[in-house]
Amino acid sequence: MANDPFVYDDFYKINTDDNQVTLDLIFGGLGQSVDYVLALDDVIKIDHSKISIQDYTLGKGPDLAGKTLTVSGNIQDMPATSHNITLILRIKGGATNIERPYASPVNPGDNIDISLAVHFYK
Repeated sequence: MANDPFVYDDFYKINTDDNQVTLDLIFGGLGQSVDYVLALDDVIKIDHSKISIQDYTLGKGPDLAGKTLTVSGNIQDMPATSHNITLILRIKGGATNIERPYASPVNPGDNIDISLAVHFYK
């Protein structure tokens, strides 16, 4: 049985001041294996990472206007672990903060695809 992917596609209003916009991608816990690519427009910033990131600086608000952040990859549950795949997406530093938690029970060895897109605007 295929598991539903973790999908996010929305707009994020940035501030016009020099505040840094930061990203957290927190992937599950014990027994979850992740592989993802993070890009800002067509520029790959993180290529096939296997770890969570916190307070990753995307840039100053005005510099991000009109750009799109994408994260694609998958998370796999390893046998004999929790059988629950989780992800927390956080973006801070704009007009408001985003926190989007994802969780899905899975069978041992199952994986879930990740497809996240954030479109920055003034």
